[in-house]
Amino acid sequence: MPVVSFRDYEPARLHKMIRLDTKDGARHATVWSEPPIIYMDNWALVRFSADPVLRTEFLGVFRDRGTLAVSLMSVAEIGAHRAQQRPELRSFLEAIGPRWVPLTIDPFSVMNTQEGSGSRQSACLSSAFLNDPHFSSKLLAGDLSLVHIVDLTRGGSGALLKASSDRSTHDLCECINALRSHSDPQALEQAWPQMSFNAKASMRPIYNAFVRLSLKDSFKWTANHARDLYHAITSMGCADMTVLDPHWANQARKVQKLIGMPLDFVRVYSKHDLSRFLADLAAFPPSRDLFDPGKLADVPQAACG
Repeated sequence: MPVVSFRDYEPARLHKMIRLDTKDGARHATVWSEPPIIYMDNWALVRFSADPVLRTEFLGVFRDRGTLAVSLMSVAEIGAHRAQQRPELRSFLEAIGPRWVPLTIDPFSVMNTQEGSGSRQSACLSSAFLNDPHFSSKLLAGDLSLVHIVDLTRGGSGALLKASSDRSTHDLCECINALRSHSDPQALEQAWPQMSFNAKASMRPIYNAFVRLSLKDSFKWTANHARDLYHAITSMGCADMTVLDPHWANQARKVQKLIGMPLDFVRVYSKHDLSRFLADLAAFPPSRDLFDPGKLADVPQAACG
């Protein structure tokens, strides 16, 4: 993803936390985040939006720290909840406002970028998100609230996005089930060898470990599992905190042990750990506006995280 120097633009014109500009006929993106980067599976977004106590506590802590990581797949899933059926979800997304960054759901893209540049956060940014024409028009107009992005999933463009998401999960589901039926231990070792954790290129060890667990474990594999696997893999490699379905939170903890990942590289939570999640989030030092590129005049290029 092209990145522009912060000094190319007037600080007062910068929006949080994504800036898209056209210069010399080319589009450039500046993206940054304020720690910690938080990933929430969609059930968690719904839970936090619907529970008044959780909602109030989260937004109170989030006011001073954190950035929500969101993928196109997540946006498609959120958009499946019509506004009139989930007014509390829409309200919650409005409260999140512009404090989010676009996360790729493609682990291979992250692997290739990490192994080429060694950059964890920049590898996780979604160029597809930033280059989507509907998203770009919103971004250029300054409509950066997360709820405005979800609005893009209404109508024809949303149908295409949902179809693409469904196709990806269907293909993954078919692939896993086929491999379960025909793979042998030697083929498993050759295709997805167990690798040790590497902080600079974390995605491949994470991906291989998740695939190995998915092929060896006996739970019934469904399209929902395929979707959750995408969320789990990407968030484990890109976020600082991730809130997952209990099954996949358990898988994520297995992955941490298998590859020797430090527990503080990414903190994993399920619906049973929400109080701990909120406490851990509150323990992070305030970061709001400390990473604003308009205030970092000496920083030579954009960063995410």
